[in-house]
Amino acid sequence: MSISNEEYLEMMLIYGECNRNAAAAVREYTGRFPNRRHPHQHVFHRLLHRAREEGSFQPSRKGRAGAPRNVRVGSEEQVLENMEADPRRSVRCVAQMSGCSRSTTHRILQERRLHPYHYTRVQHLRPTDYPRRVHFAQWLLRQNELNPDFSRRILFTDECSFSREGMFNAHNWHFWAHENPHLTRVRAYQERFTINLWAGIIGTTVVKILMHLIKLSLNSVPVFLGGTVCVTWNQIKNYVYREPLDMLEELEERLHEAYATVTPEMLNNTQHNIIRRARTCIEVNGGHFEHIV
Repeated sequence: MSISNEEYLEMMLIYGECNRNAAAAVREYTGRFPNRRHPHQHVFHRLLHRAREEGSFQPSRKGRAGAPRNVRVGSEEQVLENMEADPRRSVRCVAQMSGCSRSTTHRILQERRLHPYHYTRVQHLRPTDYPRRVHFAQWLLRQNELNPDFSRRILFTDECSFSREGMFNAHNWHFWAHENPHLTRVRAYQERFTINLWAGIIGTTVVKILMHLIKLSLNSVPVFLGGTVCVTWNQIKNYVYREPLDMLEELEERLHEAYATVTPEMLNNTQHNIIRRARTCIEVNGGHFEHIV
């Protein structure tokens, strides 16, 4: 069902009466016109934007063909309202709620330059953690001002576990073909193995990495000492898990190959990033900043 220019005009006038308070405008409009379709508060924001930028109340349909104009406009408003009411909804869900096909819904969202952004996983913080993080970041920046090479003297360490299962996200794995090859990826192996790694770097010097090879059969656990560096685990995992693993020795060999790809530039970035992250930490008062760096 389309929205007429008269209805849009009433919305605009009420929006102005409510001092551009969209929530108040929704309540006022609903009270005055109980028998009309009640808009979401985001409709008022879009309406003002269209009036300013396009000189029209109606969404621009320049160069489009297909369904009658009033049907297209009504569908677009419904799709946008349903998505804005809960931005976590899927395209399939919004399409069903709006009575549109998924392709139409996806096109409407693209035309409005809406993009599905991902969440960033962050560590849980307690209230007492915030001032401590700020204090540490301030101390680090002071040391770096006194000695620009200070960050190169920091020993960065981390640990990570690599298993036969690996990591697999079906949304990130694709295989382009003319016909569906019905590919599968084996998981939940009956025979499992794991390698735990502890790694560290200082400047561009590689420090030891300790690898514990753990078998479910609980045989004697060998220990391997070798040179490598603690870098972005995601990069290493992408290399290690590019193909399925059949043996423990294969996992160990692939780990060595992955760490051999580490370059001095990557190591230098470690020092630069710690200073940048310290500044950002202070800017957000010790809160989460992983999603903005």
